[in-house]
Amino acid sequence: MSSRFTIRTLLLFAAFSAVTFGAWKWLRPQDPNQAVDRFLWNDRSNGIATQRWDFGWQYAGDIRGNGSCIVLHHYRPEHEVYGQHGGFEVVIQLPKDAAVGDQFALFPIPPDRKGEAQPHDRRYTLMLPGEFTVRTFGDHMGSLVAESEIRKSTVTLKTMSVDRVLIHVEVDVTIPEFYDINLDQDFTLKRNSKNDG
Repeated sequence: MSSRFTIRTLLLFAAFSAVTFGAWKWLRPQDPNQAVDRFLWNDRSNGIATQRWDFGWQYAGDIRGNGSCIVLHHYRPEHEVYGQHGGFEVVIQLPKDAAVGDQFALFPIPPDRKGEAQPHDRRYTLMLPGEFTVRTFGDHMGSLVAESEIRKSTVTLKTMSVDRVLIHVEVDVTIPEFYDINLDQDFTLKRNSKNDG
């Protein structure tokens, strides 16, 4: 009888501890300087880019389409501190039949692409396979433009599963006139599959 009581007490204590720890993790204040990473692989999607006044195209979202749109978004909240590099956003459009082992050379969206005019003198375009955009966050924001020097720009698919994709990205570009982006690393992406329809 006492062993049953002890086991029941231990189980209740373990359950109470788990609930308390979960509530603490959920309710505790978040570190305001913690980096925010959104590394996504969007199946059956096309990236949409909008043209900035400096003739650079920058990512504006994605729609259902005939390809895969990759978003690498790294942001640090302290970007408002003068001189800090707050993060980057690299968006890559791949064809729908991309497979493990494939390596793709990446090209910026041509600055003279007409796109589609929208209100407020903005133009939008669908990203085509092999195209990419880059933008930086910080006390100065910038994006890939016609004058950007592109030293490296490739993506390699290493592994794919139902819910994750592992890629290697090499991007070394200038962002006039404040920052360069130099990535040579693996990224594990959450895979957003759109299997309906």
